[in-house]
Amino acid sequence: MPRPRPSPDRCAEMVKEYIRGKGLKEVGDMFSVAPLTVRREVIAANHVIRPKHIVLNNVWIGRNQSKENSPTWKGGNPTCQECGVVKSHARKDTKCWSCELKARKTKPRLPVDQLRTDESKLWRKRREFRDWRKAVFGRDGYKCVACHTNTRDLHPHHLDGFANYSEKRFDVSN
Repeated sequence: MPRPRPSPDRCAEMVKEYIRGKGLKEVGDMFSVAPLTVRREVIAANHVIRPKHIVLNNVWIGRNQSKENSPTWKGGNPTCQECGVVKSHARKDTKCWSCELKARKTKPRLPVDQLRTDESKLWRKRREFRDWRKAVFGRDGYKCVACHTNTRDLHPHHLDGFANYSEKRFDVSN
């Protein structure tokens, strides 16, 4: 059985509350009716229904709430500190993408003598190196000697350098 329709006086009060800025659900809760009933009465009184995302508070009715006038505005998109361009994204760092890429390209690289040589790359592929590596890990219980953790990124190191002391390359005590 359908609910009885509210009296014309109550319908006028519901429309007034909606026009003052309350939402359909709020007005329905105030008058103990369904929000669709409030909607039907507002349309019958020749008023336009606001979209759901627009909520009017009595304090802000008629005020422009864009940018600085909004209570939640945080200053808009940040600008790059190097080139001054307004960034289209709100990242915490201070550079835009183009300045960040330029900085990455100009970073100093390691000198050639500090990089691995072709000879050491070839040695590390050989069976002797793999056997030495297993022997070192087995001796240390597959744990890092410095921090005593067991991780997947274990790397064996020589006490005397691999390139400088070729006779000690596969000595397990080195």
